[in-house]
Amino acid sequence: MKKKISFIYFDLGGVVIDNEQTKRGLAREFHLDAEAIQTFFDENWRESCLGNLDNKAYLRDFKATFRIEHPKDDFVDFITEYQGHYQETHDLIHELTGGYRLGILSNAELGTIDALLRKGKIPDVGWDVIIESAQVRAVKPDRKIYDIARTKARVNPDEILFIDDRQPNIDAALSLGWHAELFDYFDLKRSVRNIRNRLQKKK
Repeated sequence: MKKKISFIYFDLGGVVIDNEQTKRGLAREFHLDAEAIQTFFDENWRESCLGNLDNKAYLRDFKATFRIEHPKDDFVDFITEYQGHYQETHDLIHELTGGYRLGILSNAELGTIDALLRKGKIPDVGWDVIIESAQVRAVKPDRKIYDIARTKARVNPDEILFIDDRQPNIDAALSLGWHAELFDYFDLKRSVRNIRNRLQKKK
C-alpha cells in the first residue's frame, strides 16, 4: 500500500525564484538583450551548477561577454541581487510548514541558496533538507542527485512530492517512484492550486 506524502521537495528557478524577472532586470540595468543573457546562461548552466566553474571566473566571463562593469566579483553575490520571487509559492511554502517536511532540490551554483535565504528571496522556514547541485556535484535530471535527495529525506520514494518547472526533471523523479508536479510559472494560481489538490488527495 502506498504511503501518504510526507516530504515535499521544491525546485527554485521557475518555482520559487522568478528567472524571467532576473533576466529582465539584468537586461534593463545593463542595456542588454534578454535572450542573449539567456543564451549565456544556457551555455554555462551545467558546468556552473556542477561546481566546475568558479563563481569569480563565471562573473568575469559574464562581464567580458557583455562588456559591462560592476563592483561585485562573485557571480552568486551579483546575480542574486537581481533575482525576484513568486509570492504565491512563498505563501504556499509557509502554509505547508509544520504539516510536511520540506526540502529544496535545485540546480544551483555553489552558495546560491545561502545567498537567497540571506537576502529574503527564499522563505526561511527551517528547511529539513537542502540539496544544492554544485555542493553534491550532480544536476537534475541525473539520477545521482535524486538518490542523494531521497537518502537525505529518509523516506520511501512514494512519500516524496517533487515540484519542478521542467518536464525532464519531473520524468526522472517519476521513474524513481516519486510523486511529481509540473509547475507552470505562466499560470501561478493554477499551479499552486494543483499542488494543494494533489496533497488533499494524498492525505
